[in-house]
Amino acid sequence: AGGEGESPAGSLITALRETALAGLPSLLTSVLLQTESTLRIPVLHDPSAAAAALPSNFVPVAAAVLRLFNATARFGPEIAQEALSSPDLRVETHHLLSFVLALCAAEWDTAVAAGTYAARHRKSGGGGGRTPTVIPTAAMGGGGKRPGGSDNAGATTEELSELLDQTVLFIGSFALLCPANQDMLCWGRAPTLMQRLPDLPFEYYSSPDKIAVLFPTLVSVAFGHGTNRRLIANELSLEMVLDFVGKERRARVSGAATAAAAAGLPPQFGFAARFPPALWADVEAYFGPDGDQC
Repeated sequence: AGGEGESPAGSLITALRETALAGLPSLLTSVLLQTESTLRIPVLHDPSAAAAALPSNFVPVAAAVLRLFNATARFGPEIAQEALSSPDLRVETHHLLSFVLALCAAEWDTAVAAGTYAARHRKSGGGGGRTPTVIPTAAMGGGGKRPGGSDNAGATTEELSELLDQTVLFIGSFALLCPANQDMLCWGRAPTLMQRLPDLPFEYYSSPDKIAVLFPTLVSVAFGHGTNRRLIANELSLEMVLDFVGKERRARVSGAATAAAAAGLPPQFGFAARFPPALWADVEAYFGPDGDQC
């Protein structure tokens, strides 16, 4: 417990540290383990099957938990880094983050297809202005689901996007200037957690608002870490990362809108809030052609 003169914020931080972020990572991991017991296979082996077997509110609940994690990061990334530093919690965190990325990637296209069909149906006035409860199989690429929903009992594209945004944001703060956590991203069999980051839905590399979400995290996970830098070079593009950082630096100098601000994202998604501006020049050098020699 905090001392008598400790501020409310300080007391909260102390409590979060002492309770491993209120035990929420362990709670979600226990749900995944129960699902594995039901399916008799690891959830990462078949994320779509796991999505169908998980509680129907898993996606919004997981998003709420990640939002809490990110709220603690506003006090400094070391809060979550220290709270989840024990060996057991690091394993749980790794498992949870890996599954969330796999779930969102697996369910994304299905949810987009369902949402597109539902929107067209509403526009055409089908069903007297009400969306049907079952979508034709052809529109879903499989069995019928709720319009705009994924296999996880109706998670919409917006819900998957919120969960994925919050997860990517947290991974960045969790890895920020922390070699041990950068190493953790490479644990396990392929695809590792690190390998999943360059394999998110296409929007995260093409849409300006999603680029503003993902690219600061790519900087955090790879800066000063040769293995993660090489993976981004092989699976994505160091030039894309350099271009993002250069635009952010010029916007900061000129007072122009940053990528996050232009996309209407909350301030916590801004590059300056996620990576120290004093190191941006070092980032540009590290991700440059001779960066592997830095």
